[in-house]
Amino acid sequence: MEQLKAANKERKMRILLIMRDPPDTAVSKGGLFPTAIRHHVDLGFDVYVASISKMTRYNKEIVRSLGAKPAIPPATLSSLLSGLNLRPRQGAKRPKGPNLVSENSVSWIAKEIRPEVVTGIQSFQTGIIAQKIAQFIGVEYVTWEHVSTYGRGAFLPVSDETFIEFLRNAHAVLSVSSSLNEAISQRFSISLSNSSVLPNPVPSNFTQRPQSPVPDWLNSIPSRDFVFASWTTWRDIKRLDLLLEAFAKVHRQRPDVKMIVAGPFKEKSAEIMSGFLRRHPDITESVIVTGRIDRAAIRHLAEAADCCVISSDTETFGLPMVEALSVGTPVVSTRCGGPEDILTNSRLGELCDKDNPDALSTAMLRVMGTYATYQPDEISRIADGLFGDVAIKKKWAAVYSNVLPGTGSKS
Repeated sequence: MEQLKAANKERKMRILLIMRDPPDTAVSKGGLFPTAIRHHVDLGFDVYVASISKMTRYNKEIVRSLGAKPAIPPATLSSLLSGLNLRPRQGAKRPKGPNLVSENSVSWIAKEIRPEVVTGIQSFQTGIIAQKIAQFIGVEYVTWEHVSTYGRGAFLPVSDETFIEFLRNAHAVLSVSSSLNEAISQRFSISLSNSSVLPNPVPSNFTQRPQSPVPDWLNSIPSRDFVFASWTTWRDIKRLDLLLEAFAKVHRQRPDVKMIVAGPFKEKSAEIMSGFLRRHPDITESVIVTGRIDRAAIRHLAEAADCCVISSDTETFGLPMVEALSVGTPVVSTRCGGPEDILTNSRLGELCDKDNPDALSTAMLRVMGTYATYQPDEISRIADGLFGDVAIKKKWAAVYSNVLPGTGSKS
């Protein structure tokens, strides 16, 4: 990493980062991608940032505050990322797929930005755009994959042949977990020599306590109660039903327990929650539903909870786990992909079988019974060594170490 930073002092490598959504520190994963931008800047790169969705003045200021530059073409050109050229397979509905850049915008990028590497940092939606720009200019491209689309067999907006070409021609295919890496290979029955794991980082400043006050719904919990918490955007694959059923089993044995369910409800989640509370009127006061919460509240929750719980069927990574661990909170998780890469040490928490309320409740009770053995300082230290700034920047440095500045070629 130091060698790369030294080389960049001589002549900065220029990198264009493509985002799906413009950086916004206020949204649920707001600290994640701004952290990736900052890591590139810290490594000494000359960083430009473009997004599929239009950047507002607020978004541009965030980019600049991170030490990067917004890549905004003149208004006389078409939108930087415009013109949906991807065709769905015959008979399929047109998906919300990647927007491809128009030729005049690529020409503007080539002339005004002159990137030596183009990196899509929000999965194939941005990776394919990075590919189109890079191939037009004649430089390398990188894709950083996060989504569960591959493992779930969900629809992709291009043919398998096109996707395989996209993956094989990349300078690097980065996945946030080894399970996602395997899912990509299995989906297309290919072996990729250019693939590696680059996990999500601890979001910027997450280990620092926010200046905002602790939410009332946290302050109202008696200090004697053991608090489980789970925060995410609740979709079917997150298995709210499993979480609640497991919690009911725990509550029958340990009434001195609370469950905080935070985050917006999507798909059938609201129906699942209301149905559970109707069937279990005796524990309604033990389940705290917050709805959508901001980043500061997530930070307060991650530290105040005694244990974070992941109940998913599928997780490519499991960002709430890393948020919890970074502030010293142990985790219970189903074996659903990404968590197996994170809970590699019994000092961090418990793994259990997925789709099994008995297994999840047993793991939760086990953490309660052995809670005195968990050391918050040790947990946060381990998390920092795996997902902190230094660890993740080393991985980004390794990705770019064999791209020659000015040529975009591999050494």
